[in-house]
Amino acid sequence: MDKKATPIWFKLDNAAKIYPSVRTENWASIYRVSFTLDAPIEKELLEKAAEDILPRFPTMVARLRRGFFWYYFEENTRPIKILKEQGHPLMPLRPRENGYHFLRILYYDCRISMEAFHALADGSGAMTFMKTLVARYLYYKGVEIPFEEGVKSVFEKPTRGEMEDAHTRLPLKGTLLSRAEKKAYQLPGILEMPHTLNVVRGEMDLNAVTVKAKELGVTLTEYMAGTVLYCLLQIQKRGKRDLKRPVKISVPVNMRRFLKTDSVRNFSYYTNVSIDPRLGEYTFPEVVKLTHHYLRYAMNEKFLFAGMATNVASEQNLFVRAVPLFLKNVIMAGYYRKFGEALCTTTLSNLGKVTVPAEMAGHIKDVQVFLGPGMRGRSHASMLSFGDRLYVYFSRNLRDPLLEKEFFCFLVNQGIKVTVAGNQEG
Repeated sequence: MDKKATPIWFKLDNAAKIYPSVRTENWASIYRVSFTLDAPIEKELLEKAAEDILPRFPTMVARLRRGFFWYYFEENTRPIKILKEQGHPLMPLRPRENGYHFLRILYYDCRISMEAFHALADGSGAMTFMKTLVARYLYYKGVEIPFEEGVKSVFEKPTRGEMEDAHTRLPLKGTLLSRAEKKAYQLPGILEMPHTLNVVRGEMDLNAVTVKAKELGVTLTEYMAGTVLYCLLQIQKRGKRDLKRPVKISVPVNMRRFLKTDSVRNFSYYTNVSIDPRLGEYTFPEVVKLTHHYLRYAMNEKFLFAGMATNVASEQNLFVRAVPLFLKNVIMAGYYRKFGEALCTTTLSNLGKVTVPAEMAGHIKDVQVFLGPGMRGRSHASMLSFGDRLYVYFSRNLRDPLLEKEFFCFLVNQGIKVTVAGNQEG
């Protein structure tokens, strides 16, 4: 009788290592990517599509294991339950309830969604997974989709490049940069009830916003990040606390722009743009220009590689490597609680322009991406474009929509028509 094969295992990538240590029973860093199609979802076909593609993405369906010094991922061949969506999005992930997976696949009406633990992949990897899942689902609906524009073939095995930790190929290894930053202004507000996430979506014409950005000589990301910062300054000015703390927005950078890799794992770096209210009043064009210049400076590959190499160097420190996992968890969780969300006011994650094969595009009504709740009170922003539409999402575990209301009203006052929808009751 053959012995049972030893499961394949692999290390967490450098960016993923913090997430298991700060995860609790009721909170983890998670996010959602969704595609809305042109017809109601048939569960049986979605189950077949998921079964087909899961072996193609072993790093997305892995089981998290504890080692003596580090967490690691192990091959997980258990099926993932396909669930009809109920209640609020991004409820806590409890792997025991779903075959020890840190990935959830949901459907509701015409929408297919994935919700994933950030240790598995960043937004780029998640988008590749979702494109492939939706393409395979459409195949069972009788639509042939070519393997292009990020759609992977289910008839091929995952490549080494798709599974690699691209951090191991960074230049400037051993570089150490200071991580010192001032704590940022935090939005005021009352926390929602546990497991309640309020999501607001703004839909607008992509060209209309691009024209506004070009008028100021900036990119779309710079324009939107500057708008969020300006709105935060207005909220801060009307408030009664933290009036002198800098307002900061954290902007993830897809490092695949600078180091070519096919990895569907994490390969992003965060840069914080800061505006100091102690220096006086800022006009909107001033804030956008400051955002533009800061991001142009920060998005230099030498600067970004050095920042990422600093994180890798910390992981490779002999003392850090020798500390048992239970102590690492205590130290990393304490550090995150004190500094993790304190160094920025909000996040703006831009997944950019979503492209799919032409045979697939006609069946997709819209694409969604938004982030899960913060460990504390937090409002996160995310954006993407599909076709000629731009979508901006805010997700928060605060009761009042302070930032979203300020942001969308400002855009309307700038002459941009916005259609707003949300899930908050009352």
